[in-house]
Amino acid sequence: MNDNTDHCRDCKARKFGDSVFHEIYCYDLYIPSGNEPRSKKQEEIDDRIEKEIVKPLEERGYKCYHGCRDYTGGGVYMQAFTEPLRVIPVTILPVYQDPWFSRMKSWFMQSNILRRTVLLLFEPIDHKSPFLKTCFSLNAIDSEMAVLLPKLCETIEKEKAKFPLEKRLQLAKGERDSEMSSTTYYEVTENSSLCTVYDLPDRRDVYYNGSVLPDPLKQSFDRNHYMRGSFRGKKSLFPEIAAQVETKENIFQRIKQAASKNQDDVLWAAATENEDEKIRKEATSALARVLKRNLIKFSKQRDLKDLEQDVQKLILRETSADPELLYRQQELHCYILAAFFLNTCISKNLDIPEKMVSPRRAWKRFSFARKKKTFSSLCQRFYQKFRGALYANLESAQQSTSSIVQNCISLLEKVPRLFEEMDSVACRDLLVQDFQRNMKKLPWAIRNIFLVIITEKIFEENQINQHKVFLQNTCVKLGNKEWGCFLGVVERVTDYMLKGRTYADVDQCKALLERLWTYCQQKSSKKSNQILILSHFFQKLVYHPVKEVRNYFAPTVFFKTTYNVSRLGQEFAVIKESLANTCIVQYLEGQFSGITFKGKHQKRMNTLVLRGTTYQGDVKIYVSLQQTLNDALKTNHTDEFYIRFHDLVFTTQALCQDSENDFVAKLWKANPRGPLPFYALEDHQPLLRLLHDNENHLHLSNMLEIFLSVAKAVHYCHDRKLLLRDITPASFTGSMRTGNLAPQLVVKLSSFLMARSVVKDQNYYYSDPDCEYDTDATFHGDTKEALAVRFSAPVSLKKHEFSFGSDTWMVAITYFSVLSYGRQPYLELDHMNTQDVISEVIEGHKAQKLIFIPDMLYDIIASCLDLETINSSSAEDLVVKLENYKLYSGDRIAKLHITDCISPPIDEGNIERGYLDDDGIYVPEKTDEPQKTDLCADMITKGFNLKEVVSVRMSLETRKALLSLSGPSFLCIDDISYSYSTTLSSEPLVNFHFTLLDIAAMESVELQERLDYLQQIAQALRNLHDLSI
Repeated sequence: MNDNTDHCRDCKARKFGDSVFHEIYCYDLYIPSGNEPRSKKQEEIDDRIEKEIVKPLEERGYKCYHGCRDYTGGGVYMQAFTEPLRVIPVTILPVYQDPWFSRMKSWFMQSNILRRTVLLLFEPIDHKSPFLKTCFSLNAIDSEMAVLLPKLCETIEKEKAKFPLEKRLQLAKGERDSEMSSTTYYEVTENSSLCTVYDLPDRRDVYYNGSVLPDPLKQSFDRNHYMRGSFRGKKSLFPEIAAQVETKENIFQRIKQAASKNQDDVLWAAATENEDEKIRKEATSALARVLKRNLIKFSKQRDLKDLEQDVQKLILRETSADPELLYRQQELHCYILAAFFLNTCISKNLDIPEKMVSPRRAWKRFSFARKKKTFSSLCQRFYQKFRGALYANLESAQQSTSSIVQNCISLLEKVPRLFEEMDSVACRDLLVQDFQRNMKKLPWAIRNIFLVIITEKIFEENQINQHKVFLQNTCVKLGNKEWGCFLGVVERVTDYMLKGRTYADVDQCKALLERLWTYCQQKSSKKSNQILILSHFFQKLVYHPVKEVRNYFAPTVFFKTTYNVSRLGQEFAVIKESLANTCIVQYLEGQFSGITFKGKHQKRMNTLVLRGTTYQGDVKIYVSLQQTLNDALKTNHTDEFYIRFHDLVFTTQALCQDSENDFVAKLWKANPRGPLPFYALEDHQPLLRLLHDNENHLHLSNMLEIFLSVAKAVHYCHDRKLLLRDITPASFTGSMRTGNLAPQLVVKLSSFLMARSVVKDQNYYYSDPDCEYDTDATFHGDTKEALAVRFSAPVSLKKHEFSFGSDTWMVAITYFSVLSYGRQPYLELDHMNTQDVISEVIEGHKAQKLIFIPDMLYDIIASCLDLETINSSSAEDLVVKLENYKLYSGDRIAKLHITDCISPPIDEGNIERGYLDDDGIYVPEKTDEPQKTDLCADMITKGFNLKEVVSVRMSLETRKALLSLSGPSFLCIDDISYSYSTTLSSEPLVNFHFTLLDIAAMESVELQERLDYLQQIAQALRNLHDLSI
């Protein structure tokens, strides 16, 4: 600073108050902070860095920039972080445990960045091995400060000398400096490959898996050994480095980026050497797309024969039984042969590849049953046939005078003309017709190659509208017998549509698929190959982001015909749930990279529950139940299922996104407003299974850990004004956390399907800490809502009344089940049926103390079992009592908890759910209700009473209001039921024999009497509006 002028002598920045904001190139040290909003821990870390690093360096005359890592410099995300890091000589990078570091680590692992970067750690992480000589621990910063600060000063001076202010100014202005962009390392950016090579100068070696690589291994990474464009090279070490540097989640992202940028070397490495089956499948599919997109260019490679042999070996040694991976590998091989054919035609190459050794025998163990035609078996048979035809055409192409060769050369010369600017549409049509005539002279396999070339060119040039008729005519004229051509076009069009986000992006493709479907419906049988292909790809478009796309393809998939969706306001159309679940799975596979679904899908209330495994761990996904076309298209936002699930997603988001809570499952992802509303939570082993596996092997201290976790989770929800209403052992997951100390049980709440807010003022969001609510508030549920009857409080069973006290009752009963290692509660009533058990509980039976339950612990649990739930212990009181019991029990809780139960253990499916009807009879929940398959419209029938069917599931509040209606202007409602729709039944028609239509037809009715009727109708409507109905 210049004390006389109050501005920086280097960048001329002026002083504001006590601070000066320099230009980026003027700073000596850059320290990116955590993303906004920062957590309390991150703020404490920032304060400590400011105090112990920034201020000491500023006192020594260095200019330090300490700012948010995704804000500094404005602009887009990458630019905001990378611009200061690229220009400022030295960077201290605080490594927070968040996804940001995993996404960005490959960027700053470039050698010219890494030698100017110091990593500051706060806790153990899995990213440390490549940076061993640049890591400092903040927890040990006092002991390392004497080393860190002098090294920082030395590094800053060294880098400032290498890159003086003038060069940094040029770099900031966009003039790239050769020294700052070293060419001696294999550069890895967000758009580059899966591997990372460390050729680090000066004080660093190359690290792999925590140890230094020997010199010969480093030399194998020489850039000349691995050239882009032919996806061949020294690839043996490529996947090993990639596996260490990249998480599998990141590899999927890189595969998508590599496919969009034609980085075939990246895809080849992932497709051939990665051990993970899903990554190989994704990479193989992407590589085939890249090859088809650049087929002519790729055919000019010199080493096609070696490459074709490598792909043969890849196919023959494949051990996976995944049908999609198998036919994708065959697709890749076929288009390499296609490139070889084009190469033979153009360059007169007579060295054709040898046929694959007995491919039918090699794939015999993976063959598909021909009795049942599936999309995978269809693709496999096509590519086997395609490959055989290509081998035969390659032999014909060896003769330079062959008509096939001459026609191919002629067509290759005409391809560019198809995409030139034409004076008129007629000129283009004539050219297209001529091209189609020439294509007909070729064998079907070669026609397929040219169709792929032209289809890819159409999408590359974005000339879908101009050539839509060409694609349609080609599919129509060639598709009946040569349905492989049809397959390639439909797949490419669908892939293009899946990337579109507006109707303008997809309208032409949608129109093309509509015409193909109409043609196939008219000309083909329902079991034809074309119908099967279209049906497969249409399923991917059922939950497309564009409404117009959904409105066409959803009815087509579910009913095999078009449907006027405007009618869904007056009727509902039931769909086949198994087909809807298939569409749901395909949609979710696009939302979660590498997910594998496991087990049977569960249906609870208005929700479909799917369990899956991803590279980040197990996940449980909750999806809005899809029973009708109305559900799939979300045509009614007042529908009970829609409202409940929408509220459920927001409830779960507010509860589970807190990363500091250890008692509630963490939120992975949520999308309440997308085409398919869903949310996903982390998943672990069900608590019931954990108890079964460890029966009589847990200590009493472990039981207390479970009890405390359950109580704290419920208290966490109650503190946020939320009633859970469904607390059973099946509501929790458990895992055994191991570490330096003894193994610890971790139990988390993971079910919120019946949760309800008890906020007084609905204008507040229920998670607002300033929102008032009643501690004694009650919620009255649907009288026909299925409850966990053996766990519910008596008042909930009788009146469907819920409160914080009824929640703690369920907690107490859950404790009894846990203490018996996952059995039904009320073991003393085990000889009774469910109806008798419910009657005993309602009449005042309290769960008895069994011999294996300590007296003091039983008293704590029993304090939650007061028939007047308002007198029961709260969840907060329960936490305090359990912690005191644990504190003062000493060694008594260290003994094994052993039971002598002879009752069978239960799982989630054994938890009985149902309700009591008006006569007190237990009605079990119907889990396998037969599904309707017809359409049903709004209607009214008159008999002993009036019955009205409404094509919407009325909300609970509306049904309550309708049942409470009374007065001379209303025919009171006796009963309301709903499944797919809502049915209202009136009281008996005793004195009401005529409708208004009947009265209007009576000539004997005077005008004044008619006016009286109209006045009664108006009064009735006014009363309804006063009740907000």
